[in-house]
Amino acid sequence: MADSAPVRSTSLLLCLALALPALAANDTRQDELKAIQQRIERLQEELEQSAEDRSEAADSLKHSERRISEVKRGLRDLQARQGALMAELQRIGGEARGVSDEAQQQQARLAELLRQRYRQRGDDALRILLSGRDPGETRRRLAYLGYVGAARTRLIYLIPQRHE
Repeated sequence: MADSAPVRSTSLLLCLALALPALAANDTRQDELKAIQQRIERLQEELEQSAEDRSEAADSLKHSERRISEVKRGLRDLQARQGALMAELQRIGGEARGVSDEAQQQQARLAELLRQRYRQRGDDALRILLSGRDPGETRRRLAYLGYVGAARTRLIYLIPQRHE
């Protein structure tokens, strides 16, 4: 049995020598497994972060789309208002041209009246009274002269008022 002790120890050493690489390989596999598990955890964290980022981007996109819609609606409203204001401006411009034309016509009439008055020079009240004509005719001519004078006076006062 003494021989068997060295054989046993050799056998034991041989078994240990053969088992050692298997144990070392097992440790390597466990290290690889831990590395893979850590990588999986990192990828899961990245995936979760990516999902959060995607959700935030979607919310931001919805907000931007709503804001763009509001701005477009406001732009349409402004364009409609601008169109209405342009139409009003054209209407007022037409009225202003009409008033200006009327004022020019009135000024031309007044100028003509003043020219006629200057040319006639003979129909003032004092001349009519001193003419020695029939008193009825003199009264009619004075009344006519009064009417013409009143009409001229109204025209003279109306022209500046219409320009205001």
